[in-house]
Amino acid sequence: MTIQFSIPSRIILAVWAITPLFTMPAIAQSPTPTPKIMTTAVYQCDDAKGFSAKYFDNATVQATFGTKVIVLPQMQSASGAKYSNGSVTIFTKGDEAMVDVGDTQLFTNCVAVSGLVQGLW
Repeated sequence: MTIQFSIPSRIILAVWAITPLFTMPAIAQSPTPTPKIMTTAVYQCDDAKGFSAKYFDNATVQATFGTKVIVLPQMQSASGAKYSNGSVTIFTKGDEAMVDVGDTQLFTNCVAVSGLVQGLW
């Protein structure tokens, strides 16, 4: 005696339709490109203070204050450039800069002593 097993055609179609989902290799996501440094600068400020900055092609700046490193996105500015995360703000224009933390200006009359920052604007 032979037993016949019948599979409805809609089930066959459903399995056929989803098979590629299980047999396809995972689609690789393209990695986010590493930002490139456009220019760097070392600033000397009043009160013997200073900081260094790396300006990247993705409109960010990596500022180093001693051992503290902060990456700030560029914000809209009427003149020069402004980088801020809401609490730390760096304003630059040409080779000059200043740094605010909150409502306090901590670094004043900063001048780039190394690097060519005017090429950014």
